[in-house]
Formats: sequence, C-alpha cells, structure tokens
Amino acid sequence: MDNNTPEDEFPEDEFHFGKFPPGTFPTPEELAAQDLADRKRRIELADYFAATFDKSDPREIPRAEQNHIMQFDELDRRLANPRQTLVRDYLGNPWVKPLAEISPEKLEEELDLLLEFMYLYGIAVDFLADVSYEEAYRFITEELLDVETTNMAGTGMTTHFIYEEFYPNDEYDVKMWGGEFLYTLLRRGMDEASIWVAKDELRDPKGNSVSRKALLRMFDRFRSRYSAVTNIEVEPIDCNVDGDHAVVKMATTYTGIKAMPTSMIKTIGHSTLWLKRDDVDSWSVTRARIAGWDALEGL
Repeated sequence: MDNNTPEDEFPEDEFHFGKFPPGTFPTPEELAAQDLADRKRRIELADYFAATFDKSDPREIPRAEQNHIMQFDELDRRLANPRQTLVRDYLGNPWVKPLAEISPEKLEEELDLLLEFMYLYGIAVDFLADVSYEEAYRFITEELLDVETTNMAGTGMTTHFIYEEFYPNDEYDVKMWGGEFLYTLLRRGMDEASIWVAKDELRDPKGNSVSRKALLRMFDRFRSRYSAVTNIEVEPIDCNVDGDHAVVKMATTYTGIKAMPTSMIKTIGHSTLWLKRDDVDSWSVTRARIAGWDALEGL
C-alpha cells in the first residue's frame, strides 16, 4: 500500500490502516451465544463419556470480561505453582469404548466425538501427517490419557499434544525442512535460508564435494539474479529417507523479477534437495538442485 494515498480514496468497506471490515471480530452477543452453545455441548459430551467434574470446575465459567481477568489471575497462580495430573483425570476420567468394540463404520464418528470432547475441556490433539482412524483412536485411549500434563484448569488455556512428538515421522519432517529452506531461499534470500544448510557433507549441484562457504556463495549467486521472487509454490512430490539421510523432490514454481532491465521470468520445474539429520533431530540441506539453477552451471 502507498502510504501517500489519501485515506478518503479507500471505500469504507475495505480494510486500511486503522479500520477492519465489518464482521472481522465477533460481537459480544455472538460471543455469548457461542459460549452458551459450547457449555451445552460440553455437558452433552461429558454425559456421553461419563466424565465427572467437581461442581466448581472453573472450566465451566462463562465467557465474560470479568472472567478473563479471573483467568489471567489463575494462569499466574498455575505458572507459579504448577501441578501435574494425568490427562485422564484432567478430563474427568472419561469412559471410552475399547477400540476392539467399535465397528469400522462407527470409528470415525467415535473419534470425532472424543476429539471434540477433549478440546472443549482444554486438551487438543494434533496430527501433522496422515494417521489412520484406528491408530489415532488407539493413541489417545491407550497412551495419551495416561500421560502427565500441567493442570491449567481455570486459565482459559488449551494444552496441545502432537502425535509426531510421540511417533516422529521422518518423511514429514524432511518435506517440511526442505520446503522451508527452498521457500525461504526464493522469498528472502540466502541470509535467512543459510540456517537450513548443514555444516558438513556438502556437495554442489553436480555432486562434487564443496565447502560450506562455497555452497552458500552458489546459493546466493543463484538468488541474486532477481531483485525479488514472487508467486512461489513449493510442493513435495517424492521423498526417500535412508537412516539419517534423505532426498526430496519438489514441484517448484516461482516468478523472478529483474530490476534492470525490468523483466519477469516464470520458472516451472522440479527441485531436488539432499538432507541429513542434524544433532537436534531436525534436517539440514547438504545439496540442492533447484528449478532454474541451470544458469549457474560451471560456476
């Protein structure tokens, strides 16, 4: 946005600094209606799972301005004196059906009810990669319910658990770290992308051993051909993990903008990244052949 544009040139129903479009934030009436619906649903699901809570359970306090203040006070107390409890006890010791007793056609519905119940009572479960309904239900009912967590009742906070923290998914991680490197290199340049480049075992695009300084310089020269890069799309299409090393191929689209002379060059192709697991259980790039790299051949 041009900061020199007069404010009265913007239509009233469009966003500009200092204003938000109508409906951006819920009204007090909408918040009250949602709170009432949540409370009703909590009671329904607590009955369904036979969960029992103390009558003074602060999670049942309606949403209101004064209760936000109470929640902040309670959060301070919980952080100062944390108390551990089992997830099962935090959720009122719910009764859950054994996996073996649920028919396959009912499993998705039962899992959705359980996840909704847990979320409404302050426990969320996130699955970053695809997990079967059977495994998700088994994980929650046979493992997660018996995990210790900090009791945050009354604070308005939701405690999140991530399945992949219990069962790491190397393929998902490789795709994520490789995608972060490639997108950042194209969008921001080498200064920011360098944190995803490994310290050793480095090779140039042709596979020749190279120093980290030399590889960073190659990446930088590749990116510096453009004054800006826009319309970036990076999508993993193939991945192979072999122990602590991996190769991921990504469909890559971007538009490079050159300032002098002004021009726009659209690149569509495949990028291949080689990665290794590093000491903190993340992945770093050791070699890359990026769509549009051909101009650097021989450097």
